[in-house]
Amino acid sequence: MIDLELALKLAFDISRYIADRISEVNWEEWRRPVGKNPYGTTTKLVDKIAEEAAFYIIDEYDPELNVLSEETGFLDRGYKECLILDPLDGTNNAINGIPFYGVSIAIGSKTLGDIYFGYVYNVVSADEFYAFKGRGIYWNNQKVTRPLKTDMKVIYLGKHAREIRNELGEQVNDELYSGKLRSLGAAALELALVSVGALRYYFQPAERLRVVDIAAGAFLVWENGGIVVNRFCKSLKDLPISLDVRTSVFASLEGKMLIC
Repeated sequence: MIDLELALKLAFDISRYIADRISEVNWEEWRRPVGKNPYGTTTKLVDKIAEEAAFYIIDEYDPELNVLSEETGFLDRGYKECLILDPLDGTNNAINGIPFYGVSIAIGSKTLGDIYFGYVYNVVSADEFYAFKGRGIYWNNQKVTRPLKTDMKVIYLGKHAREIRNELGEQVNDELYSGKLRSLGAAALELALVSVGALRYYFQPAERLRVVDIAAGAFLVWENGGIVVNRFCKSLKDLPISLDVRTSVFASLEGKMLIC
């Protein structure tokens, strides 16, 4: 197991270095395609810059970890544990000049359930959220002892949302299309906001999110006593640390909301 102090320093330095690198590029150039990632999605210039920044820091620290990254895929460095990395959470926001995107980092081995460190950083606002397993969660270095109270919710209102309206329980279904809804475009940051109570829940009904998108954010929600399940109410703790799987996600600190 990597030393927890090193885990935090690694996450902190990766996020700051990425922020510095991104600030050097004209944002109008960020969207330029520069290749394909392992699962066939176009890699934008900003994605490449973020990933290069991350690997620069990883090479500097040389932690005893394999790496699973959004653009590179799985890098086997000969270790049992894995650094689960999304160097740029919210690429579409970034390339369109929308100031809500970040860095997501987690450390585990086989499944989301054995993650023991998670860190999410907002590149624009410099907000950081992190947790060590069993020690509570921190928001800007302050331990979160009492989550915020809010009626703000995130739901992705695509064609799948209405198709699965009845699968998450009566109370959730009654609220899905009511109240103050948001769709913010950066899963890790949105899950981090759920973990501190700034969002009441996050719901992505489509089977589209990968482990790198949700590992750190889901861990933060779990560490603050919340639930993270797929659209069928199945916990995501058994989700393997692999880019080969995709999932829907419902996350909330209010476990009583679900009737599964």
